[in-house]
Amino acid sequence: MKINGENYETMARHVAGFAENHSNVAATAEEYKIRDLSFRRYCFDLFYASKFRVGDGIGLEGHITVPNCTDENIATALRKIVKDELNVKAW
Repeated sequence: MKINGENYETMARHVAGFAENHSNVAATAEEYKIRDLSFRRYCFDLFYASKFRVGDGIGLEGHITVPNCTDENIATALRKIVKDELNVKAW
């Protein structure tokens, strides 16, 4: 996983903290399932709503810096955060 160690912990605290303070995570996940929206969409919607930013170390500022980070790298970290920190199972 490209986003690991301290960067992962920072991202997990921020995204999970936002989710726990601003929504009923389990109910929201059920709504996504009912509307036939993907688990990936659920993860990214939480990510964008939390306003967490990943910097690239070249000119893009962020809460963390991960050079050459792609959406796939972010998705991998988000899946783990949502499953492990928020206890929401993938569908």
